[in-house]
Amino acid sequence: MKNLGKLAIFGAVIAMSATLTSTAHADTYGTLTFTIWNGAYGPPGVTDIASLPLPTVDLIGTYTYTGNIDFVNNSNPNTFAAFFGATNLADLTYVSGDSIATLGGLDMSTVGETGSAINTYIDITGTLSGSNLLTLSSDDGSCLYFGSTAQTGLCNSNPQDDTPSTGSPNAGTGTAFSLVYVESNGAPADLVLTGATPFSAIPEPSSLMLLGTGLLGAGGMLMRRRRLTA
Repeated sequence: MKNLGKLAIFGAVIAMSATLTSTAHADTYGTLTFTIWNGAYGPPGVTDIASLPLPTVDLIGTYTYTGNIDFVNNSNPNTFAAFFGATNLADLTYVSGDSIATLGGLDMSTVGETGSAINTYIDITGTLSGSNLLTLSSDDGSCLYFGSTAQTGLCNSNPQDDTPSTGSPNAGTGTAFSLVYVESNGAPADLVLTGATPFSAIPEPSSLMLLGTGLLGAGGMLMRRRRLTA
């Protein structure tokens, strides 16, 4: 009987763990807003939100997106469609400016770092759903901000060449962020922001309450079995 009681508690813990996973924040960054500039080459390495938009670069548009920041294009054509990928491009929602179809066909950058070349600046804003170790990798430059403060270890000048950088920002649930990204001089065009473990591993209060209820129920079963045995 004692073994059965232990099994009951173990089973309850497993079940509640599955509930925590399913009811916690499913999306790490909330709904993201992309503001995109694309045009004649501007000053290199600009990842400062105070410098956007650059005078030489045209505002293409604003779009929203829900999903991971994991965009990789390591070969030509160096278009927005290749950068986002077909699935992510389809998940973009038009807000203003050029249509998504027009955006997808544009070159993100062309080879060369002169005034006649094309480059892209993107400002991504969203909200973190927890606090964790972050890793940022991009080609070219990128920088993560909370408000106007660049986060230590998560700000890289152009060109970065996909060298991952890591930082531990002090981000509580609901922290607004801005991620500035610059792409120039042709492919690759990569931008990846990840955590050491998912933000979704942080349980919501309702999940904690459910876990406590499950454990109390399992404890009650164990006590009842002991009384019957006695």
